[in-house]
Amino acid sequence: MNYKIILPTLLSIGFSIQGYSQQMTYTLDGTIATDSVLKGTVYIIGKGIKKDSVKLVNNRYHFEGTMEQPGLQAYVEWYDIPLEQLIKSGSTDWKDRSMGFFLEPSHVTITHPLPFSKGKVTGSHMQAEMEAVKADVSANNDIDGAVKRTILSHPASWLSYLLLKDRAKTLGGILSDSLYKTLAPSLTKYEEVQQLGTLLHGAANVGIGQTAPDFIMQDTTGKSISLSSYRGKYVLVDFWASWCAPCRAESPNLSAAYRKLKDRGFEILGISLDIPASQKAWLAAIQKDGLTWTQVSDLKGFDSQTVKDWGVASIPSNFLLDPQGKVIAVNIRGLNAFWDLARLVQPVTTTH
Repeated sequence: MNYKIILPTLLSIGFSIQGYSQQMTYTLDGTIATDSVLKGTVYIIGKGIKKDSVKLVNNRYHFEGTMEQPGLQAYVEWYDIPLEQLIKSGSTDWKDRSMGFFLEPSHVTITHPLPFSKGKVTGSHMQAEMEAVKADVSANNDIDGAVKRTILSHPASWLSYLLLKDRAKTLGGILSDSLYKTLAPSLTKYEEVQQLGTLLHGAANVGIGQTAPDFIMQDTTGKSISLSSYRGKYVLVDFWASWCAPCRAESPNLSAAYRKLKDRGFEILGISLDIPASQKAWLAAIQKDGLTWTQVSDLKGFDSQTVKDWGVASIPSNFLLDPQGKVIAVNIRGLNAFWDLARLVQPVTTTH
């Protein structure tokens, strides 16, 4: 079963899993439905549960354990010979030996015909909800529409949280924030869900057409710099860090754009997500990369209030503001950064 089109990929955000008030347990019973007596080992894996394995007995397997969250995607895999040996043999049979499903704190059962990957799950509400999402997508050819309908109709489901986390970028900050506000208190009580809410609220603040939140940070000399002091100019607010290789790779593109456009009243304001331990590396990176525009940081990394207010979940991230301080574009980068900026930045007569 392939859930890649909808399952969480935001995992680059790196939420901590904390704040759960009680230990959650699950049991899983599986049967391979065939007249032949099979042998081998069955494994269960998933983020938030301990990897475990059991021997297949009478075509059955049983797992029980604890969960770190109210729901997650897990996998069961069955091999009658070591996986490495199976792959070395050149057989592609191993592809049918793994099955993904949604696990929750309940008694879940799986009945596997052969191939093993085609199992039928019962006892998991999330699994049933996901099957309904897939049917909705199939009927309407609209992933985001199916996600919205699921969240609105299942506000207390952990699947609604996972779907919102996964599709927030395509749904957009304002809509995602609105959907988050429909989630039930029984769901938003979890710290992991609250962290998503903070990010989505920040993302809504910097949607296209929104006036970006002001902030004050110190530059490399200790001088306080406010975003509002850039009013009257186009400014690209660029979130980066010295340890971020993709950010550093963008430095030549931004430098070229800055040189060519600064006479139009265009500025860049760099915000570093470095921390005290990497402060020297931040200052060295500015010099090495030739970043001639203003650089600021509160040296709090992703814990910075400004980072939260702007909904920055990963870097590099940047936001182009017009002379009135409104967001007119996001994430301008790559070899075409100059041309993308040149189309948007019109000459202004005021000076910073």
